[in-house]
Amino acid sequence: MENKRQNFKKIAENRTNKIIDMISLLGNLSNTSYYEYTDEQINAIFDAIQEELDRQREKFKPRKDGRKKRFELWVVTYSLTKTLKTKLTLISSKRIISSISLCLRFTT
Repeated sequence: MENKRQNFKKIAENRTNKIIDMISLLGNLSNTSYYEYTDEQINAIFDAIQEELDRQREKFKPRKDGRKKRFELWVVTYSLTKTLKTKLTLISSKRIISSISLCLRFTT
């Protein structure tokens, strides 16, 4: 039992530090002398990271009903706001697996 705890601690620390280092590298992209970006791009980056963090955190939570996860087909939802921004959400096994925000431009 103690060996499993030691292995978890060793691997978790190593992987966590690698992830933190990689996330820190994102900050380098904020240098406007070298890069140009939009708020939407920045939001998409951090939304994707947050969604993946949420998915991985769920793996550590025990299932409330005690059942194994079952296969379900994906459901696609679509909504349109007054500002003509569109959000496409893919849902699998009753959880969001991907969310894509689109901004529509109309020209005459």
